[in-house]
Amino acid sequence: MSAPAGWLRRSLGAKLLLAQMLVVVAGSLTIAVIALAVAPGVFHTHVRMALGTIPPEVTRHLDEGLARAMLVALGTGTGVAVATALGVSLLLARRIAGPLGALSRAAGQLARGRYSARVPKPAGDDELASLAAAFNTMAETLAASEQRRRPKPPGCAGWSTTSTPSPAPKRASSTCTWSAASPTRCSPPPSRPPGPPMPPRTSP
Repeated sequence: MSAPAGWLRRSLGAKLLLAQMLVVVAGSLTIAVIALAVAPGVFHTHVRMALGTIPPEVTRHLDEGLARAMLVALGTGTGVAVATALGVSLLLARRIAGPLGALSRAAGQLARGRYSARVPKPAGDDELASLAAAFNTMAETLAASEQRRRPKPPGCAGWSTTSTPSPAPKRASSTCTWSAASPTRCSPPPSRPPGPPMPPRTSP
């Protein structure tokens, strides 16, 4: 596959530019065909109405001048249209392809487990802004769900232990809570002192 074809397949901005160029070329060809088919007849009619019968040599010079004027007009108009289409395509590519590219990269990070990935909200309240807001909401929901799904074993880094005494004779239980700001190791709950020995049982 050639380099331009590969760039066209990968770039949304290139597709927008190509679409604009096709519209410009089609419009220019249409105008040229219509002008060449209609303009000479209308021009000759007005010349005869204004000057009457004119010599063939004068008619030939008039036809050459008309053809040259039409070519200059069509060439200038096509060039201006191509430059305008190029500028509009660049603006559309930046407005549409830029946020979509950021969304694609953030989605790839999210698929690899980086739940902190977010996309900046584009200016305006159009579909792209709604899509970015929906993606950020989805990423926050996934991050919260992953946080709840993680196990909370005691004695691991990043969990702090709060000992809660339980009614005797049960030992104290430990509750681990995640603290991202102070990832310290938690220690097991303190053991209760042994109670008095049980008296030996006597048979009746």
